Amino acid sequence: MSERRIRNNRLKRQRECRRNRTLCVLAACLSLLFVFSTDSFLASASEHSGQTACKYYTSIRIQEDDTLYSIAGTYMDKQHYASEEAYIKELCRINFLEDEMIRTGMYLIVPYYDTAPASR
Repeated sequence: MSERRIRNNRLKRQRECRRNRTLCVLAACLSLLFVFSTDSFLASASEHSGQTACKYYTSIRIQEDDTLYSIAGTYMDKQHYASEEAYIKELCRINFLEDEMIRTGMYLIVPYYDTAPASR
């Protein structure tokens, strides 16, 4: 009777060890699959868009003939904004402007996108 219990316990431990090894191998395979799929996704995303554009901010001083529309024409990236109005809305939000009135000599923080480090 005791030999049977010992043999059953040994078989049970062997099955548990086999199951644990299988689970470890499966976890390692899933981890590798996740890593490689994430890398290929990021690689295809950067290949699709060419270069990654980063959003930067610069401060400009308003000149005599400047308007929010002329600033939008200079700094707005059509790939990242649906329209000039969307860009101007963001300009007003980040500069706490209640309307679109700007005056000569004011300073505005202006967002722009670029593929190179901040250069403007």
